[in-house]
Amino acid sequence: MISGEHHIWLGDEWQTYCDGLFREKHGSTGYVRVPDRDRGDLGMEGYSIDGSGTIYQCYATEATDVGKRFEKQRDKITRDLGKLVAKKDRVAKLLGSHAMTCWVLMVPVHDSKELVIHARAKEEEIRKEDLSFLADGFTVLIWTDGDFAKERAALDRAGVATIPPPKSLTDDDVSESVAAMKEAAGQKIEEMSAKLRRAGTPDVLSARERLLRQVVEADNIREHLRREFPTTSELVLTELDIEERDVIQERDFKQIHSGSAITVPLRFSYHRSGAPEREAGCLRPRYWSRPGKPTRPRGCRSLATGVSFGFPGA
Repeated sequence: MISGEHHIWLGDEWQTYCDGLFREKHGSTGYVRVPDRDRGDLGMEGYSIDGSGTIYQCYATEATDVGKRFEKQRDKITRDLGKLVAKKDRVAKLLGSHAMTCWVLMVPVHDSKELVIHARAKEEEIRKEDLSFLADGFTVLIWTDGDFAKERAALDRAGVATIPPPKSLTDDDVSESVAAMKEAAGQKIEEMSAKLRRAGTPDVLSARERLLRQVVEADNIREHLRREFPTTSELVLTELDIEERDVIQERDFKQIHSGSAITVPLRFSYHRSGAPEREAGCLRPRYWSRPGKPTRPRGCRSLATGVSFGFPGA
């Protein structure tokens, strides 16, 4: 699965993500980012100066229909290649002595052969313009982050990868997985219900179903990380294991570990205080509250792994 395929990217978000891939591919001295706040971007997000002669333009649309997405991407190619012609003097100054061999439209999803046909037509038009900064055989390409598998892996190993969410599961997918989980777990499901009753849960069946569904969704996230970002996956699993052991220690020995943000009684009474529940298995902020006074941990750092989790709004 392509890492960005199932996520609806915002324009700036996609641009930032792609910029990291371009820098990893060409090196910090082989890629030039073109800021667009000063009189536009001249039809490019950036370009390489390592001899590959590549112009990059990023584009993300919220259109999910294949036909509408094609139209948006087609118009983007036409519009931005037109800037190379209309503003050729400024583009020439920007590129200097670096001849460009291809112009790449970087998109989250590319699923239309009609877009390839359009690219071939536009590159023929551009070649006829005889622009001084374009090399012979100039081509127009459409790429996704799937074309940067090596770069994505390198960013993952460095711990700086931008990780989009996995494909969302449908209600039917989750329900089917929960049913299979119940069948496989057998008596453990009843033990789970008993523990929820002992904890004073008002609606045991509803709470149990919600927790099981959260387990399925969390497994979907873990599988996404394992498949697409293995190094990050190992760090996350280690962090979860440490957290689980610390919580068990707090429960059994009433001891606080160094990463705790609240006291043991507060941690284990937050259900009764009306605080929002923690989403099981998800990398989300944890919320607790004292009666009449909400509190929110501002993040923690594991001494074992060096992984930091900062919470939004902290």
